[in-house]
Amino acid sequence: MKKLMTLIAAASLFTATAAMADEPVQVANVFSKYKLTIGGFVKFDYAYNSNQQGPTNYFNLLTPDNGGISPKGSLGDSSTMGVEATRLWFKVDGPGIWGGKSSALIEGDFFGVPNVVMSSPDFRLRHAYGTLDWDNGQLLFGQTWELFGGMLANTLDFRAGEGYGTPWQREPMIKATYKQQFDADNTLSYVGAVVMPQQTGANSALMASNGLGSNWSVLNPLGATQATVNTNMPNLEGQITFKSKSLGYAPSYLGAMKELQVMGFGLYGHARYDYTAVAAGGPLVGDDSYGYGLYAFLPILPSKDIKNRAMTASLEAQVYEASNMVWNGGTATPFTQVGSGQIYGNGIYNYANGITSMRDVGVAAQVICYPTQELGLTVGFTDRIAMNRSNNFKGVGSYDKSDSMFYTNIAYDINAAVRVAAEYQNMMTTYGSGTGAKNATGVDNIGRLSMFYFF
Repeated sequence: MKKLMTLIAAASLFTATAAMADEPVQVANVFSKYKLTIGGFVKFDYAYNSNQQGPTNYFNLLTPDNGGISPKGSLGDSSTMGVEATRLWFKVDGPGIWGGKSSALIEGDFFGVPNVVMSSPDFRLRHAYGTLDWDNGQLLFGQTWELFGGMLANTLDFRAGEGYGTPWQREPMIKATYKQQFDADNTLSYVGAVVMPQQTGANSALMASNGLGSNWSVLNPLGATQATVNTNMPNLEGQITFKSKSLGYAPSYLGAMKELQVMGFGLYGHARYDYTAVAAGGPLVGDDSYGYGLYAFLPILPSKDIKNRAMTASLEAQVYEASNMVWNGGTATPFTQVGSGQIYGNGIYNYANGITSMRDVGVAAQVICYPTQELGLTVGFTDRIAMNRSNNFKGVGSYDKSDSMFYTNIAYDINAAVRVAAEYQNMMTTYGSGTGAKNATGVDNIGRLSMFYFF
């Protein structure tokens, strides 16, 4: 009887465990070799788009309309929900080294495969780096934000203005920082990095678009076949930044407090593209990638306390010029014309007279204010404008002249963990035509509701 009761109890335990297979399971505490901190947030998004954006593009990865090639307005509007922007990070504080300290961070989200169903998102690596820190310097190795630019558009969508005048991308790199301390409030920092922009498969896929994802606005540069990307040198990137605490602090991206900053930034690199698979006898062609710009963050209603946001406001602005920088949204298309023919669109390939890269100017500005500690308001505008379009798009049916975004949002912190926010965005692409056809404008109006749980 005792054995029978034991078997019944075991069977009951197995049944109960199976029934709770989808429930959280309490496990023993696991400790890192060093001090380990875990954080992140859960983020839920609902978005309404006046133009159909597709079930997996509720962050508006796409450009509205395409100047008449495949008009999106005829497909109607759309509503979508998702949690892919949820993030998780692990930070490690390690042992001292050479008179300094060491640390590491790994962060991911759930945008691993962009075309999976919304209910089954895949985990994706965002940041992964180690740092060695001293009083006046730092050495970083791993993957994090590249150095081209200083501003993130404070939007609720995932792109933060990328492709609309605030280019950002996370790349593998080795980065060195030296900080010159003038006094307790004022510093000047010099940052240099060797950065690899062509992550596996990245530029091959982007050759079929304008750097904003698979969209309708720019035809495949190589007809039905993409190019093979051959990287022969990484990017060299740099920043010089002056920071001052003398004016106090004001809110920046997601409400974090920042001091006065003025930054100059730049980038140089070179990439090659193999067109032999598309045009018989086509050579290995390439061009320089470069860019430079200025960024400023000004506390216009500052707080002396870095934690107190009530009655504070900031003005943030950026301007840049860039060429052949499609991977981070800096320019619309890498190569636009070879001689008298185009290397995209109508299938004309003429290698006789060299190659021209797309050159764009980007501008962005935003105001962030907090009337109270819990309530934040943002208004901003970004724009990316093609500069050498008149000569580069002869014979092309449709091309991007500019991609702009106006946005305003409101966010309220219910407590230290829970935030609710709502946003309106107007995204507009102005199209030109190299064939004399009528120009067109694509517009998408987006309403978005987001809920955060920070931990």
